Amino acid sequence: MTKEKWITLILACGTGFICLFNVHLQRTYFMNERKYPEPQKPVVEFWTYWHGNNMTCRSDRLECRKAKPVTAVQYNGFVDNQEGLYISSLDIAKTILQRTYDCQFMNYDQIVVKQSIQGDFGGPSWNTTNECFNHQRNYHTCFQRHIPRTCKNSTHKVTKVLRLTTDNLIHLLLSRANLKVIHLFRDPRAIINSRIQTDWYRVKRYKMVKENAKSLCNKMLYDFREGQKVYKQFPNRFKFIYYEDLSVDILNKSKILYKYLGMNANESYYPQIIKVKSFKNKTSDETERTINNAYWWRGALNWEIVEQMNDICRGVYNELGFKSFYSIHEYNDMSIPSQVIPKEFLIV
Repeated sequence: MTKEKWITLILACGTGFICLFNVHLQRTYFMNERKYPEPQKPVVEFWTYWHGNNMTCRSDRLECRKAKPVTAVQYNGFVDNQEGLYISSLDIAKTILQRTYDCQFMNYDQIVVKQSIQGDFGGPSWNTTNECFNHQRNYHTCFQRHIPRTCKNSTHKVTKVLRLTTDNLIHLLLSRANLKVIHLFRDPRAIINSRIQTDWYRVKRYKMVKENAKSLCNKMLYDFREGQKVYKQFPNRFKFIYYEDLSVDILNKSKILYKYLGMNANESYYPQIIKVKSFKNKTSDETERTINNAYWWRGALNWEIVEQMNDICRGVYNELGFKSFYSIHEYNDMSIPSQVIPKEFLIV
């Protein structure tokens, strides 16, 4: 068994960013949080997250409800719920993470793992499982045959988690001295624009966009404020970074992040980093979204939405350093930056 070095929890980030850790680091085991939609089981429901210790909230509108951390929550009380699904109790969610870091996967593939997602974004750590599945078509067998061993033989474990707020990470940091957390922020207008442009994301009508923005900025501001408390308690193991900062110099900034995480990445993989979809240079058949992923929203997001988000996300803009635009002329002037990242959060 390979001696484990560090565990990394990536919070609130996109797949382009996670590729820096699951594709180019061959001895890193990666797990992507995902729901498994079976009623009557403690699933991680797609549109919902745990907000603090006693509340669950929707991610597509600003709607929350009180919930005990030991109790699974049913969604009959939420608007437009058609699935009849449950979200796992907070305690179960935390236990799943702890067991993942211990490479214990009892019934795990029946609870939160979705094969297609893991196969697409899992990187080399999922290669043997995917090959097995393609041959046998029995995902449960392939998962249990390969994943525990792959996990135990890895030098690093990386988990992507979207459905916990930053204050819910304290118990993990206290219980695991080798855990480090990266929380990625991105301009909420860029996130909203990406959701509008994504076919499967159900944010198309103007009213839905506004509700989505309210929920997004509410969570971002809560994560930022609570995350600052976490940072004071764990200054060497909790880090805020910005997607916009990372995109400026992805190669050198990824090296800094690897060092922070205790990863000795083989330099032969560095040239591949700039090929990650979100960061690579333009070729003749690529769109602006592909080549300028951090800022392409400024040419795509409707001005009325930008204007409405000034009020909806004012707290996020003020505290995280994003700029409010008060005229369409100012918004279209790309020489005016859309954010000033606080120095303490720059990747240097």
